[in-house]
Amino acid sequence: MTNAELYRQSLSSLTPGAAWRERTLAAMESASPRPARRRTLPILAACAALVIAAGLVWRWFSGPAPRTFPGGTVSQDPGYTSAQTLEKISWSAPVDMGMGGSDDTRGFFMVHDLEEMTGVNPTLDNTDRIKELPVYKNPIPSEEEQLRFAQNVAAALGTEITDYESYGPETGSPCRFFSAHMADGGRMSMENLISCHVWLPERLPLPAWADTLEKAAPLLWDQLAPLSGFDSPALEVTTHYNFYGEQSQNFFWFRHDPEDSLTDQLLDYCFNRIGDRFWYESDGGMSAFYLPCWPTEEGVLYPIRTAEEAVADFRAGDYLGMDAPTDGANAQILHVELVYLNQSYQSYIQPAYRITYTQDYWDETDIMSDAPDPESFSSVSVAYVPAVVDEYLEELDVRYMPNT
Repeated sequence: MTNAELYRQSLSSLTPGAAWRERTLAAMESASPRPARRRTLPILAACAALVIAAGLVWRWFSGPAPRTFPGGTVSQDPGYTSAQTLEKISWSAPVDMGMGGSDDTRGFFMVHDLEEMTGVNPTLDNTDRIKELPVYKNPIPSEEEQLRFAQNVAAALGTEITDYESYGPETGSPCRFFSAHMADGGRMSMENLISCHVWLPERLPLPAWADTLEKAAPLLWDQLAPLSGFDSPALEVTTHYNFYGEQSQNFFWFRHDPEDSLTDQLLDYCFNRIGDRFWYESDGGMSAFYLPCWPTEEGVLYPIRTAEEAVADFRAGDYLGMDAPTDGANAQILHVELVYLNQSYQSYIQPAYRITYTQDYWDETDIMSDAPDPESFSSVSVAYVPAVVDEYLEELDVRYMPNT
């Protein structure tokens, strides 16, 4: 017998027999305490069943649970004041220049109804009461200032910045751009501190029945409200179509208090807004949006021209447009309103008159030939005229970019 066989035989002789094991297990079973069984009262069981059923019903009718954000104000109104002396400000594009987009055979926006691009600006065809408006300097922030702003935004979203890049005048850029990734998988981009665009890692969930912007808007507002920093929201929706006839809607919420002065209502409309640039019914939710971004420095009040003067300049061809120069003298003006030009590369954030117009001689049937019923489309365009009176205005080289 080998040593290994002798070793196994020795161990076998020390192993308890089957009878010993049965007696030992029985003794252990009788000695161990019995766990108490919790008795569920009938009424509690019924309530639990109702809660579960209600949850299932909510999920059935409402779809995925909405995302919630910690929220918080990320940008604040710097206010505005009067000044004894006013310096001249720059307008970053000369008037009388078209900026491309079409050859004056059609407008920039394709619509079925000429009013589909009409918003709810409080100054829409209501500018006569405003005699002066604030102008804001548009300084280029440092990389550290942008990072602090971005960290506040990330905290409001319930996440944090993981990596970022920022570049500005040191690279020849006329402003400072910032982009970042966040810990939850989302992204963020900024231009100076006056534009902040957030891409979520996934779309804000919506139930299946919220398949139009009209149905989805209240649900989306519930999710975005903590990030807005304001209550009493008003919603603006404008609609246009691509060359295949597919609908696209621009929408945003802005703070609106009709008891405020018309000037303050305009400032809220232009700066205190949150929303998306586009809504497509096939998207099933919203995955990106802009956050409110106020100017960073206190504004100074400047006298402004009248709407009649702005229209006269447009008629004379002195305007900044998104298309080739048009026949302003015979254009059909649909609406006149005040807005702010806040492109990041401009030295001043300043008011301008926005003139929406169309032309009788425009023909959209050729460009819309791939859309259903091409003859049902019309088009509109917009022109911008400086609002600050000529005495305080300088005109510089073309730098306005219509895609921003």
